[in-house]
Amino acid sequence: MKEIEIASFDEYREIISEHSLRKWIYRGQNNSNYKLESSLFRAFAKNASIFYRRKTTKKLKILKGRETEMLNSVKRNAHLFLEHYPKPKADFDWLALMQHYGAPTRLLDFTFSPYIALYFAISGANLKPVAVYCIDYESFEKKQKERHGENYENLCGRVLKYEKEIDKSVLICSEPEFSNTRLLAQQGVFLIPNTLDYSHEEILKHYGDDDCCIKIIIRFKCFRQIIEELSKMNITAGTVYPGFEGFCKSFENIGSLSVRSIRHITNE
Repeated sequence: MKEIEIASFDEYREIISEHSLRKWIYRGQNNSNYKLESSLFRAFAKNASIFYRRKTTKKLKILKGRETEMLNSVKRNAHLFLEHYPKPKADFDWLALMQHYGAPTRLLDFTFSPYIALYFAISGANLKPVAVYCIDYESFEKKQKERHGENYENLCGRVLKYEKEIDKSVLICSEPEFSNTRLLAQQGVFLIPNTLDYSHEEILKHYGDDDCCIKIIIRFKCFRQIIEELSKMNITAGTVYPGFEGFCKSFENIGSLSVRSIRHITNE
């Protein structure tokens, strides 16, 4: 994976200006050391080490069978909490809904907007460098099709199956049919593996990711400039998280921006 370290918002804008609309997808992470791993992949790894101190690899395979049970449980009980929910057989839409409400899933959130990804990278960050992952998914999908040929579509359809061989792992970029206001506001899209044996980052490496995946590392010293520039573009918590929750979250940068950013203008 190609890494580029930048020191200003202008450098970031210069890099992404060469990317075609909706051909590239982006993910911001508020620590540059974090890898591209789904919440379910991390949960399995953590819980296997906690509850099964020996033979972790064998127990990890057992845990993977519980993904379907978790999905079925959500389907059975969603009507108790929600008025609207996906069709019973629309598993991907159910996974997206579960992701929205905080359940661990194999989905990894991306966005078509490099600026929204940048917002997520610096949101909640501390003094450590952050990162934005940029994936030329159109080129990556082409690589997958070239390797698997006619079998590619079949692999994409086996989202809840477990392919054991490295050369049969794929990543699928998709938008759910059953959307929500937050997903729309964030221009959200998901990257979905057809296997849980490998993380998203490991699957990218299986195909040689150097020419279609860029990791932009951003140092702390330019955070303030980025916050100000994103605010000018109206990319704040208030727009990324629609509703009162987003409005309250929009005060997260209260110490770094001028008080003019929230002061009410009046004629009095």
